[in-house]
Amino acid sequence: MNDQKNLMFLRLLQLHWKSYRRSSAFTSGVVTSTFYVFGMLYFIGIFTLLGFWSFELIDEGIGDDPLLLINRYIIYGTSFWVVSRYFTQKMPVLNIKALLSLPVKENTIVHYALGRTILSFFNISNAFFFVPFSIDLVNNGYPIAQVLSWHFAIIAIVFCTNYINILINDRNDVFYAAATVLILFAGVQYYDIFDITQHTGPVFDTFYTNPIYTIIPWLILILLYRLTFTHFKNRMYLDSGLQE
Repeated sequence: MNDQKNLMFLRLLQLHWKSYRRSSAFTSGVVTSTFYVFGMLYFIGIFTLLGFWSFELIDEGIGDDPLLLINRYIIYGTSFWVVSRYFTQKMPVLNIKALLSLPVKENTIVHYALGRTILSFFNISNAFFFVPFSIDLVNNGYPIAQVLSWHFAIIAIVFCTNYINILINDRNDVFYAAATVLILFAGVQYYDIFDITQHTGPVFDTFYTNPIYTIIPWLILILLYRLTFTHFKNRMYLDSGLQE
């Protein structure tokens, strides 16, 4: 069964590539993709350097524990991932007209469309910071098991913002809820009502000090994926919203 699903995914990728290559926008798409790749490589280089230098800069320059400092301000990173994804990340688009004559199940189509978002630049680029930073942590005496626990929790959080962004772009209720939370966070921080980092930092510390809690962001990720999957599966009908 899994082999059949994998073959179907490969077939869908081939069909997507052929459709893109034969489209009238292929030439302009190649030019745009070229600039996109160069920009991606630029930011990947920056993230990699920051990943390898952050520990030394924080430890020697600021004199604080690098992991605790990153955990204290990672809530800003999470907010930035959500906002930047909303304005720049493309949503999964799949024209299913060409698939109507093929024995492809609805579940497979939706899984394929959502699975393509895993290769988003936002998901990949974060690894170029957190992987070198985690290596530095281990090289400086932090227990590898606890570092891996923290690292996997961050991976789950990054992917959570991926599916939150998909829901935000397609559901007004999720958009307004996310916007309200982000505005409240920004407001209480800006007007010094209370320091949000003092409350969120210990949460991220827990993923390091108590590895068992790493399962929580992964459970949230599974829930978000199921919500996104159900939402788009229910919208696969042939009158309106067929293509997207």
